[in-house]
Amino acid sequence: MSIELLLLLFPDITYWIVLNCRWNTFVFENFGCYSSDLRYCYYKDHSTVEKIKTNFAQCDDVRPALHEFSGNLVYDRVDHIKVIVKQLTGHTYLGLKNEQAGALTDATLKAMKLICDDVIGKNSKLIDRPVKELGKMYVRISDVHKDRKFQVVSSTGKHTNAILSCLSWMKQHFKDFVEHRREILDEYEKRKFFDAMLNVAQSNENSIEMLHLSTTVKSKFCSSDVSICIQSDETFKRNIADLVLIAMGKNQQHVKAIAANSRKTSRLEQQQNTAEQEDDVKV
Repeated sequence: MSIELLLLLFPDITYWIVLNCRWNTFVFENFGCYSSDLRYCYYKDHSTVEKIKTNFAQCDDVRPALHEFSGNLVYDRVDHIKVIVKQLTGHTYLGLKNEQAGALTDATLKAMKLICDDVIGKNSKLIDRPVKELGKMYVRISDVHKDRKFQVVSSTGKHTNAILSCLSWMKQHFKDFVEHRREILDEYEKRKFFDAMLNVAQSNENSIEMLHLSTTVKSKFCSSDVSICIQSDETFKRNIADLVLIAMGKNQQHVKAIAANSRKTSRLEQQQNTAEQEDDVKV
């Protein structure tokens, strides 16, 4: 099993979610936000990298997800920790230019790599190279526990692959997204997906198809803290939903399994059609 920590880091606030990934299901284990306090920092300076790293170390909810492979009361045991940093672009309302956004994303990636080095150890096996499906990939594999690895990647924020995880629900609620295979849900759709998770949390149900809500997440959705976040931050809903969708879309195992099965089915159908055509030939 693997755990994915998704990050969306702005100068003033950082949003995060933790998703436990299994071959055919996702368990939404935790989420939240905290103050970034980076508004007046120079993003290309190493001090910004260290500040981002310190912020994570001081967040009691996030720290165990990055350090404890054996799990705890909130997070299940995992062999693979994957940190996904969403790439920022310029935001007029945040006063963030494209160059600044790129520098802040780069600083966040560097901070996550430092955490990776600390958790697995600098003398462990390192893989640092570009990968077509994942973009730039930074992976350390433990020398002591060969099955443990820590991966840091970036994401442009596509949602398309998440369709397969909640296909029936999305066909019903996001018909245009499913039919046209758009890369990203619009703002209304993201908020609607958040509301769907909120409704599940407030009910006796536990999941939206392959997306399961943990006890921690259900309780947090129903808490006064989240209610305050929703009221005070008009982007909270869309940002949390955005990260959950990216996390489901970024985990390729289920998509690959379906694609491979689809190819097998196509070959069998082709062979069957050929055999039927041969049976129809008159001698």
